[in-house]
Amino acid sequence: MNEAIDRCLVGKRVLVLDGEQRSALATVRSLGRRGVHVEVSEGRPSMAAASRFCRHAHHLPKETPAQFVTRLREVLRDGAFDAFVPCTDATLRQVYSAESPLATPMPYPRDPAKYVRLSDKYEVTRFAEIEGIDVPRQLVVHRQGQIDDAISQLRAWPVVVKPARSVAIAGDSSSVDRAGVRYAESAAELRRIAHEVPESLWPLLLQERIVGPGIGVFLFRHEGKILARFAHRRLREKPPSGGVSVYRESIAYPDVLGAAAERLLAALDWDGPAMIECKVDALTGRPYIMEINGRFWGSLQLGIDAGVDFPAIALAAVLGQSSPAAPPYRTGVRSRWWLGDVDHLMIRLRGRTDADLPPDAPDLGHVVRDFLRLWRAGDHSEVLRWSDPKPAWRELKDWFARR
Repeated sequence: MNEAIDRCLVGKRVLVLDGEQRSALATVRSLGRRGVHVEVSEGRPSMAAASRFCRHAHHLPKETPAQFVTRLREVLRDGAFDAFVPCTDATLRQVYSAESPLATPMPYPRDPAKYVRLSDKYEVTRFAEIEGIDVPRQLVVHRQGQIDDAISQLRAWPVVVKPARSVAIAGDSSSVDRAGVRYAESAAELRRIAHEVPESLWPLLLQERIVGPGIGVFLFRHEGKILARFAHRRLREKPPSGGVSVYRESIAYPDVLGAAAERLLAALDWDGPAMIECKVDALTGRPYIMEINGRFWGSLQLGIDAGVDFPAIALAAVLGQSSPAAPPYRTGVRSRWWLGDVDHLMIRLRGRTDADLPPDAPDLGHVVRDFLRLWRAGDHSEVLRWSDPKPAWRELKDWFARR
């Protein structure tokens, strides 16, 4: 890590929000090791607050967005924090819904319109097409009444159903609406899914399913310059049909795909962290950009383990100390989110999502054998660190409570 960045961070006070998230835990550990006074906000007892690097935890219940922002503003003011770090889209939506911007810096744009645009999957695909970047073929459905017309145009199933926004403030401004990516195997299932998606998250994108390896391109862009680059490939996901990675490996930065991702962020005028989800078609080798998430990501710890400390780079940049060049990183480093991997295995053993699995999914026997290879050279446990074990116990307790 650049010594100037370390000097910039030591002694600073940072509030990390969404302590329940693995990205929050990675951020707390990253900054705490560099002499930052880190405190955590949480809606319930959390992994990040259990870390030895957390100095204090603030209970910020998920009230209405306005109440949450009011309470957050008070905590930031009373604690004299130099910066704060939201770690979920839901929290960012609430922060950006404030009538007046929060004075405390964060590693995201101050202009809410930039976040809204980047978080809109329809807008991202529109910008990508303008820039000549490949995205899956899709139909855009703007309202419920257009579903049957869209169905008549579909030629293959399953179809990927994506709300344009994963998270939005509800119409009455009293809560947050959420919905994720789903797969429809038939017209009836597509109608049912469409009916379940809150109106605030529309339009719906109906996309072809790209079968092939998943690649993540991770960037931090500040004042028009890329300060950090990283890439990994997904080895296993939860759910197995496609979702968050539970086991992944650092790979060499993909020049063509990376250049396309950087060009897209420039077109969107984005400053901040970004996770660009990509797929490489197994038959053609053609890469596709699937979507962008403008926040720190669940597998953040892998980049740190490989040599790209995104939280430290981002916070230093926000506080006035940019790194001179994107640091190199090690390839072949793997990170395993153990409880997520257990969930992956249990889903496959139950066989409930077998119909949604892509054609290249490994058979159950291979999944079991690979899971039982409990350790191999290059592996890191994402949550369990013997130098900081309490977050893993906190996570395990929560995992059993949800069974």
